[in-house]
Amino acid sequence: MATSWKTRQKIAKAIDARESFKIGNISGRWLDESNITDHFGILPLEYRKSLQDRLETSDVYVIYSYNTPIAYSHDLKHDFVIPDVQYSRTTTHHQGVVAVSILPDSPYLL
Repeated sequence: MATSWKTRQKIAKAIDARESFKIGNISGRWLDESNITDHFGILPLEYRKSLQDRLETSDVYVIYSYNTPIAYSHDLKHDFVIPDVQYSRTTTHHQGVVAVSILPDSPYLL
């Protein structure tokens, strides 16, 4: 099922404010070195290492589809890493919602 416009707006607003949220199977939260255990889902090793490296120097805001990180950022700018990985149809859909949500001029924030 497609994600409604209203739901996309809620997701985008939470991401823009870097707030913790859980909307359906998409969630976002801040991680630090102390709470990283088992928060990688099926993220490929190269991206897992990238995320761990960022956590060594700062907290990281992570957006998940189910239990897998699909985007992450270590500051309040729009410098998200979106792993170039295709998953299931649903998670790929979530990746698209997040990709548009993190645009500096996201239509979901208008």
